Amino acid sequence: MGCSGNFTFEQLVSRYAEPGAILSNDVSLYTCSLGGWLTGIDFNLKPASEEWAWLGPYLASPELRPAVVVLLLEFLQYDPLKGDYHRRMHEHYVNRWDQYLEETADNLAKAREHLRVDQFFAGDVFDFYQANDRCETVFVSFMPTYAGGYERLYKKLAQAVSWNEPTYSLLDDERRDEIYDWITARDYVIYDDRELDLPLVFIDRKGGSARDVFMYSNLDLPRAMLDKHRNMAPSPWKFVGPEDEITPKTRIDFLAVESKVINYYREMFLSKDIAFVDGQLSLLVFADGKLFGFLIFNLAKFGGAKSGAVYMLSDFVVPYSRYARLSKLLLFLVTTTTIKQTLEEKFWNRFKTVYTTAFTDKPVSMKYRGVFDLVKRGEGFLNYSAELGTRTIKGALTEWTQKFGKKLTASWTR
Repeated sequence: MGCSGNFTFEQLVSRYAEPGAILSNDVSLYTCSLGGWLTGIDFNLKPASEEWAWLGPYLASPELRPAVVVLLLEFLQYDPLKGDYHRRMHEHYVNRWDQYLEETADNLAKAREHLRVDQFFAGDVFDFYQANDRCETVFVSFMPTYAGGYERLYKKLAQAVSWNEPTYSLLDDERRDEIYDWITARDYVIYDDRELDLPLVFIDRKGGSARDVFMYSNLDLPRAMLDKHRNMAPSPWKFVGPEDEITPKTRIDFLAVESKVINYYREMFLSKDIAFVDGQLSLLVFADGKLFGFLIFNLAKFGGAKSGAVYMLSDFVVPYSRYARLSKLLLFLVTTTTIKQTLEEKFWNRFKTVYTTAFTDKPVSMKYRGVFDLVKRGEGFLNYSAELGTRTIKGALTEWTQKFGKKLTASWTR
């Protein structure tokens, strides 16, 4: 397995097959720390500077090294400090470092019980393949799909921990194709985000802006359609229907729920081509006690706490109402002082702006137009933003009613 990453392939083969041996490879500090731990290789991990000297005792322990690296990847999201939220999270991890490290080490030990790696090679993936060119070998590849991917992903980690780094050539499309030309003369399983002229086994349709992943192989593998499991929980609320009227006097309520609850409605109302990503805050929106809207927010995009912005991952409404522009009401409500306060209480940070993305090739999104401002037009997507806290709930209802509330859906007028 070239470019092992999280050892996902190795975990699957360890559980469900009986290979003669599993040989793994990678070049990142993250994967090499795990590979060294699994096979007894010491990559001489040490603090990279005086700032990180406190990691020394932990890195000196062969059993703790991989847990230190895994936990650091999470901890370094909040370093350098970018605002009050990052400072609080940074302090939280520092104060509970030993506790989290012990938990991480325990989780790795449990995973190790079902993970077999017989040999690990830290170095160039082509060198690794060529060194194991035997007739009984199956070559598996899921190489980085953009040049310098590892280097950007683990840049912060490299500033905290020094180690015996391997030498290797950067992977770009040209080098990947060179390796594929060699692999495909042998038994192989290849994953790639490009359509190639190779025997296709399956396509993993990602949806949205994510790239589809194609699996190719010359082994005797049947073509398959994969049914992805959604983490969902049915809930009992009644929907706003054609008989329900929304006015400036309508009571609006917001309810924070677990991701599995809102995923139930995403599966019900959204396209099956969309690859769901769980958000950090999921809200159900009710009109006079009946459910009509769904909101999911994240702190991850557009600078987050540093820029005073929050990202709206998803917003959608039930399709059963009498109103053709019910989605506009949901967007008006997003700009209210109530949502601003809810977001700030959840993330412990001050927010000024909400951003979102519409995936479309059209020049504008009619859904967001008039409520949000278009801030960027890209290939296949539009970025929109709006200022938070500019309306009250009553003001949002009044404005929506005057502009859109009298426009009925075609099904209702019939």
